[in-house]
Amino acid sequence: MVVLVTGGTGNIGAQLIAELTRQGEKCVAYDLFPSPEAIAGLTENVKIVKGDILNLAELIRTIRGEQVNTIVHTVALYGQETLSRPTATLKVNIEGTVNVLEAARIENVRRVVYASTVGVYGATSETDPIDEEHPKNPTEFYPVTKLAGELYGHAYGSAYGVGFVALRFATVYGPGRAFKGVPWYIAEMVEKPAMNLPAHLPRGRERRYEFMYVKDAAHALSLACHVEKLTHKAFNIGVGKLFSLQDIADIVRRFIPNAVIEIGAGELPLPRRGPLDISRARSELKYEPQYNMIDGIKDYIEWLRTKRR
Repeated sequence: MVVLVTGGTGNIGAQLIAELTRQGEKCVAYDLFPSPEAIAGLTENVKIVKGDILNLAELIRTIRGEQVNTIVHTVALYGQETLSRPTATLKVNIEGTVNVLEAARIENVRRVVYASTVGVYGATSETDPIDEEHPKNPTEFYPVTKLAGELYGHAYGSAYGVGFVALRFATVYGPGRAFKGVPWYIAEMVEKPAMNLPAHLPRGRERRYEFMYVKDAAHALSLACHVEKLTHKAFNIGVGKLFSLQDIADIVRRFIPNAVIEIGAGELPLPRRGPLDISRARSELKYEPQYNMIDGIKDYIEWLRTKRR
């Protein structure tokens, strides 16, 4: 298998390439702003290509030249960037996804694995837990574009036979997730104490949310690359449990006992949603979360300590 990962040196993309190369797969990290240090030590089976998903011809040349047979599409604008750059969000998240699908059609790529979001279900959940048939009613730019990408993927499958599967992730945290959107809150609680600095969050102490570790997101994408036959084309990927920021602060203190973490009352700018039903992913992808919240925070802290050595 030769896997092209759009955003291959980004947070999820780099973790995915690390997993795929451990399995002996060859990878192409296709990135407009590549960060080779993100996949340092993985150069034997990895080629970094500086490329733009908005350039269809360039994308096709890369797929053809590297004999790619699977694409994992992780590139997207999200978080506050979608509010400040709505037209760029349209181009990158929708036009870029269509370019990936069109390139896959032209080059007869075996499968496109698409990183989507729980946000496609909207601001509130009608069922608890949420399964994949839950009504779709996104109200923000990022999940709107992600749902559009899913619909284009299914249309390409129906019209041209392009293999397509979407993974709807819960909120992802971990190394590299510090600077965009809600994962900043977890990064603040982990990274500041790891530097012996106090962490102050204005709100969010009691409300519970579903968070998942970045390595679990990468693991799910890897499974979606490898499974031979898929009955369904969309899967919830999470941990099936909810956590408050206070829960996470208590976990951080297990590993950094002197951590100073202050969290105000109130809620984060996150929708009110129950946990995801991940039974379909368990059954069909053989997905099982490898990191509970304690293990994820521990691994995150160890990564930070290793980085500073």
